[in-house]
Amino acid sequence: MPQSKWGIGRNAGFGIDEIQAEYVAEIKLRHLNREYILKRLNEIEDLEDELATKNSIISLNNTTITGLESQIEELEETQNSLLESIDSLEQDKKYLLNALEQREAEVAAANSRIVELNTEITNKQTAIQTLEEQKQSLQTELSEKKTENAELNAEIAALTTTVQEKEEGQGREEGRCQGNKEGFLLRCG
Repeated sequence: MPQSKWGIGRNAGFGIDEIQAEYVAEIKLRHLNREYILKRLNEIEDLEDELATKNSIISLNNTTITGLESQIEELEETQNSLLESIDSLEQDKKYLLNALEQREAEVAAANSRIVELNTEITNKQTAIQTLEEQKQSLQTELSEKKTENAELNAEIAALTTTVQEKEEGQGREEGRCQGNKEGFLLRCG
């Protein structure tokens, strides 16, 4: 039994001859071809849409990348500026710490000198107190000596008065004795 190039024979059960079978096969093949082509065209259209979407995303990403790179450059400039500022601040900090250490050394020296001066002041205050006590003692002794001198002066004055009185009294007696008219010596006494 002869077969067509499509593998459909005369007695294939369709009741059609070979030409009709080839024609049906050709229609079927065209239909399959059309479906295949439409499917491929839809796939191509989908791929083109996907490609356009991805190109759009790439374009958007490129714009974003450019913006991000610009921001990164700005951030790097800001970072460099901040690093320079930090370096400057670190130098200022070191200077201030050195100055503080020097001041602390000066303060420590000043505190030590203050302690020495306070000790010296305390010693001098103690010496002044001792001198005050000695002065008080000397003033008491001076007062006692003045009182003693006043008493001695009073005694001297009294003795001087007594001596003067005795001298005056003796002079009167001598004058009485010498004053005798007869030229006789009298006993004065």
